[in-house]
Amino acid sequence: MPTSPPRVQRGAAATVEHLPLLMTVLEVANLGRVGKNSIYEAIQEGRLRVVRLSRTIRVPRDAAVAYLGLDTSEPSGAAGR
Repeated sequence: MPTSPPRVQRGAAATVEHLPLLMTVLEVANLGRVGKNSIYEAIQEGRLRVVRLSRTIRVPRDAAVAYLGLDTSEPSGAAGR
């Protein structure tokens, strides 16, 4: 069982901005190219924050982005400033 979330390389911040604010488990799994059971496991273990609406589970965009390693908040080369 992997201990860290899957890392997915993506393009610029516009790639993240087009995502919906709340996503289904299947959408997050497809985005990360992992199985939906991996996402459910991360939710159950508390590694992925969710919002429960009645009987449905939705994953906030910022939580999915952070979990999948898609965070583009720090542009490359900004660390040397």
